[in-house]
Amino acid sequence: MSTGRQGIPLERDISSRLLPWLLAIMVYLVALALYSALAMHKIAGQWDVTHSAHLTIQLAPPILALSDETTDETEFSAEQEENLERILSLLRDKPEVAKARRLKREELEALLEPWLGDDGDAGDLPLPELIAITLKEGAAPDIKALEEEVREISSDALVTDHKSGLEGLVDLALWVRFVAAGVIALVAMAAVLMAILITKMGLAAHAHIIELLHLMGAEDRYVALQFQRHALSGGLIGGLIGLAVALATFAVIDQLTRGVDHHLVPNISLSAPQWAAFLLLPLACALVTTVTVRVTVLRSLSKMP
Repeated sequence: MSTGRQGIPLERDISSRLLPWLLAIMVYLVALALYSALAMHKIAGQWDVTHSAHLTIQLAPPILALSDETTDETEFSAEQEENLERILSLLRDKPEVAKARRLKREELEALLEPWLGDDGDAGDLPLPELIAITLKEGAAPDIKALEEEVREISSDALVTDHKSGLEGLVDLALWVRFVAAGVIALVAMAAVLMAILITKMGLAAHAHIIELLHLMGAEDRYVALQFQRHALSGGLIGGLIGLAVALATFAVIDQLTRGVDHHLVPNISLSAPQWAAFLLLPLACALVTTVTVRVTVLRSLSKMP
């Protein structure tokens, strides 16, 4: 029998007309989950690259470090300068240290700017002395031993390992990716089950037409083809609608994050291959729906007398 003409009026079914909209919602959810996973992966990578190879040594400002017996702040500052130089010399002799330098006053004020604001003035604040340490690639120093060595020079020194402070955030990013993968899997399963249900409803609604087509010599493949074409168009339309709404959501998120300090939320712009993955979602939706519908129709028809 010729397959060039639609033999089953599937477009008249309410369930079939709902298929593109249901698929649009599912593609939107998948796109959001995928975007969250990719964004958190990139943010975690930036956190790790930015902070895992860095340490900071902090010494209390002179005004806070003065003891009851010390009355000459200038004399203590000179002592602190000497301690700083000794610590720097110690660090530069460490094989795992690539670079160690003392931060300038202007750099300290720049670090405080996100909290003080543009109008904030840190000029009168007693700021601590900071030494920024850059580790060599792959280096894993003993932080506790290093802190003990530094405190032998200056008892108020504090060594901060930026990587340890971010372990919780990196773990959170990993769990977000796992949850996103779970959401994608569940939505995909729901889409398959929905396609099966709608297909069986269509088969039941048009059972008399299908029976008539069989009497006229139509094969099961012809009947399946009618459902496939409808599923393919519905999957593409629904996928494109869902993707369009998702891209609009991403644009809003991008605008909102641009106003946040990049030290708090790193740049989450995606690469070209990652954006290409989103563009493939409508096609993937259509293919999964079409294959599911074909298998469902052929299996259902094979059980019919």
